Parts: sequence; C-alpha cells; structure tokens
Amino acid sequence: MFSALVLVAVLLSSCAASESPAVARGHQESVTRIPRSKVNSEWSVALWSPVRDYEQHDFATKQLSLFVVTPHGGRYFVRKFPAETSLVSWSFTLDRVLVLVTARGSSSLQTVSLSNGAVLARWNVGTAFDVVGFADGAGRSVLALSHGSLGYGGTLERRSVSGSILTNFDVRVEDQSGATALMPTGEVAVLPAPDRQNISGRNSVLRIYSKQGKTERNIDLSAYRYCRLVRWWNTSSILANCEPLTAQRSILIRVGRLGGVRAMTQVVTKVLDTSGNDTLNWSPDILPSDINAWRIQSGLYLQEAGACGEFLAKYVAPSIRQSVTVPLAAESGSGVYGASAKRLFLQGRMECLPGRSILWYEPSHKAVTVVLGPPLSGGMVTSALVNPRTRS
Repeated sequence: MFSALVLVAVLLSSCAASESPAVARGHQESVTRIPRSKVNSEWSVALWSPVRDYEQHDFATKQLSLFVVTPHGGRYFVRKFPAETSLVSWSFTLDRVLVLVTARGSSSLQTVSLSNGAVLARWNVGTAFDVVGFADGAGRSVLALSHGSLGYGGTLERRSVSGSILTNFDVRVEDQSGATALMPTGEVAVLPAPDRQNISGRNSVLRIYSKQGKTERNIDLSAYRYCRLVRWWNTSSILANCEPLTAQRSILIRVGRLGGVRAMTQVVTKVLDTSGNDTLNWSPDILPSDINAWRIQSGLYLQEAGACGEFLAKYVAPSIRQSVTVPLAAESGSGVYGASAKRLFLQGRMECLPGRSILWYEPSHKAVTVVLGPPLSGGMVTSALVNPRTRS
C-alpha cells in the first residue's frame, strides 16, 4: 500500500499560514477552501447529479457537479459538467483530475484544476482514442489507445493532456485493461494483444516500459490466458486477473516489477455465507471468478464476478471466499473503488432509497459512513475516485 501517513505534498497549491477545519458533514464549500494539510487517504472526488435515476426524463438536461469529498461527508465544489461526463484519473500530486466529457456527440478529455476549478487543458478525442488515465504523477500526460484503421484495440501512446504525441510505445493492446501506469515514476505495464488467430487467448508476456517508451523487461505469463491488468498493487508489483490454462475462471496474480509471478488466489471452489457457514452449495458451473482485491487491516477483500453479477467477498483460503453484506446497503458489490488502511470505499444503493451513494465501510466494526448521495445529499453519484496514493 502506498504510504498515506504523511501527505505533505501539496494538494492544490501551497498551504495557507492558517487553515480552517474541514467542512462539516453534509455541508458544502468552494474548492479553494480545502485545508490542504488535512487531506488523507480517505478523501475522494466524485461526480454528483441532482437526479436520482438515469432513467428519469430530465437526467440528460441536468448538469453534474464535481466535488472533492471528505471522509466524513463534507464536500468542496469544483465545477459543473454535462450529464454524460465521467472521471478517468486523479493525479498523484492530488491537484488535478482527468474527466471525459461527451456533449452533442463529441467527446473531449479535460484536465481540471482542484485548486480553483479551472479547465487546464482540453483534448478532443472523438472516437479515435480510448484513454487509460494519467501517465505520470503530476498529471501532465495521459496514456491513450489510438484505434487507427484496424477496428479493434489500439496502439499505446503517451500524449500531453492537450493531445500532442510524446511517446509511441509501438505495441498494440486490446482495451484499457491492457495498460496501466505507475504514476510516481511513469513506468508503464503493458499486456500486448494476443495474435488475432490465437483462439486460446494465451498471454505470453507482460512488458514493462520506461516513461520514454523503452522496453525495460519482459515477464513470462505463458501459464495464463485472458489476462487483464487491474492496477499497480504497489510500487513493486502489478495486480492482474487471469485464467490458468487448466481452468475457466480467473484468479488474481501479482507480477513483480523486476520479474516473477505469484498467484494471490486459486480457482474458487467454495463460497461461504455471510456467517461463515457452508450453506450456499453453489454448483461448479456458477462459482465466481476473482477480478480485484484490496488488503486492509481486517483482511483481504475481493471483487467476485459470478453468474448473477458481481459481489464483495472476504478471502478465507486460496479457494474459499466468504460473501460480505454491507449493512444498510441494498447493493454495493459492483462498485468497490478502493481502500484505506481500515476501510473499503464503495458505491452502492442504500436500502429503501433511490439513487446511488459513495460510502466508506469498516468491516471489523460493520460501520458504514455515507459521504455523498442518499440519504446525505439526495440525487446520485455517477462516478468517483479515491485518493490515488492508496492502492492495495
């Protein structure tokens, strides 16, 4: 886990000589009033709509508000965006975010300052690019896939936030899950796309590139297929989900930055109920796959993909999971965004309430803190990111 004990790096600009306390729960201030020295690993950014449901007839006419959100449910307003906007990435320096804005059939990538809400750069990506996220810690460049004329996947490039090409990695990847940048250094982990004739889906190698596009090392992955990069687990390893060649469900592996592959999990053979009892009796054909993981003080928690959708589970043993129910949440398993030392950061719909909220959940105490959305602020959260300094 990236250290979040001391965030002396400036969040938005240099700290004022005297800072006010963080905004109270349920209250709102301007982004210019954030007490920078109080920002920790449980701060987040989120897009919020006053409309409670995508299906409401007026959703597309209502603008979204971008907020910086405290761990207790206070919020700082940054600026407004059209309804079809999503968060892409948050810089490691915490002073800017990347958003994809779609309006009137055109998509643009915008870099937004968390100092004053200004748009620092715009890049009209149209339909020619898929954006992975920031390519460096300061948020001055982005990773993108250039589709070209082949119609699938894309060539990996590093571009400035305004769209000027900086590095062509000369490698083709299938989608955004094929590349991820270690923001502090700009190193890039890449899964080159398998040959289109390779019906086995086998991934032969994970490649590590320098920020300048130089191949630093190739790491053998020939024991797996259908791999997808999840994220850098820490500064020395990458988390991926892959299928072993002998199975048809994915497990989680960690690939060392300097080489070496270690399986974090094994193919699931049993799922326990929330009380830890073996009562679910799932048949083998509907047992879930491991697709993501977060380690906190109370254990290792996993995102599972099963026949009936995604759900949150706790690691019990290499092949055994225990289903987790978040108190008060009618649904939460499909939206785990990250974790701090003790808590998981989720998006979910609270019981008996419309709209989706973001919340912190501490499993050891079964404690839930809603920080934006119903019942705290109404409306719904459409997109959110947690402090990027905390990863695993």
